[in-house]
Amino acid sequence: MMRSIVRILCRITPILMLTFTTAHAGTEIRIHASAIQKILETEVFRENGRYYLFGDASTPCMSAFLSDPVVSMGESRLRIKTHFYGAIGREIGENCVGLSEDFDAVMTGIPVYRQGALTIDSIEVTGLSGNPKFDEYVITFLKQELPAMIEYKLKDEIRKLLIDNRDRIPFRIDLLTIEIPKIQVLDNQMTLLVDLGLDIR
Repeated sequence: MMRSIVRILCRITPILMLTFTTAHAGTEIRIHASAIQKILETEVFRENGRYYLFGDASTPCMSAFLSDPVVSMGESRLRIKTHFYGAIGREIGENCVGLSEDFDAVMTGIPVYRQGALTIDSIEVTGLSGNPKFDEYVITFLKQELPAMIEYKLKDEIRKLLIDNRDRIPFRIDLLTIEIPKIQVLDNQMTLLVDLGLDIR
């Protein structure tokens, strides 16, 4: 399984470095749904727009995958809708004979900052087929694997960047504390209020 490959902020971290070393406490970071959508498409749904739960493109009659992720935000929740298709059967001629399902599943969760990381809490999955053979795969991925992929260890990343950039600035900056007292999710964007404690010498 991939290890936390979808890190929501990793592509803008150099910008955060500049912001954190010059800004006052209470800096806002805004993450739009479109940014998360692009990262999902390029780093998770990488096999022709699909993420295989089992099997692959070479076994169309014994495989299941999610595709077409759509990310939205509102009412304090992150929402990711994906399309599921799965088949368990045998290939006879050009057809699959057996069990198949085709439906849209939706994962929603509340973004939280906990123990130095941005993660997703209070996860709910809806839109399932009612068929346990397929629903179990979807629930496991949307409630366990995908949240682990999009978890971002913000505190460790900022501390590492400060260390890595010490030779580029004429003074030393140490991260003492980082707190995110408020996360607002509204109108397809997530706004983080970031309070930093820095020691500059």
